[in-house]
Amino acid sequence: MSRFFMPTAKWVPARRSFSTIFIFVVGLLGAYGVSEFLVASDWTGLSFVVIGIVGLVFAVKILNNWRDGLYIFFGWLFVEDFARKYLGNNIVIYFAKDILVILVYLSFFLARRNRKEKAIFRPSFLVPLLILLWFAVGQVFNPGSSSVFYGILGLKLYFLYIPLMYLGYALVDSERDLRRFFMFNAFLILAVGSLGIAHAIIVPTFLYPTTI
Repeated sequence: MSRFFMPTAKWVPARRSFSTIFIFVVGLLGAYGVSEFLVASDWTGLSFVVIGIVGLVFAVKILNNWRDGLYIFFGWLFVEDFARKYLGNNIVIYFAKDILVILVYLSFFLARRNRKEKAIFRPSFLVPLLILLWFAVGQVFNPGSSSVFYGILGLKLYFLYIPLMYLGYALVDSERDLRRFFMFNAFLILAVGSLGIAHAIIVPTFLYPTTI
């Protein structure tokens, strides 16, 4: 038996229609933005527009299927440094993975609500984890801190990715899912490793921006 119930017949076409309209509107706006940057020969700005368009398309795909979204998130982790290196270490690129993982969490929550996902991880260390979270939240409002934003950033660094253990538990339901996950990561490791080897033995300018 399937681990979750299928959504209602009315809900699926409505969601697909919304996704189609959203992608069409994003495509029109993206084409306009690309033309503006091409006229101005602003290649960095053009890169951000392309990344933004791809990101919005991925966002729709993530909200439609959290499993695919998890693979998109893992794939971005492998290429994030490459994007930052050529886009001047922009802070938007640094936080892109956080936006992706939050969308994955939201998609998983909606799937569990509508399809009643059954595979839920129940860690034996949940109580100590909640105590640690409670203590960390209290420290965000520590009067000795120079800014509350440092505390919020600390919460992000320590706790934002903890829910991935729940998603990882629900992701693999069979040997086929496990093989798919391993092959996906093996492909990424092979691609990144090959580029690293090529970067070491080819001319120094290969995969190295002319302006740091």
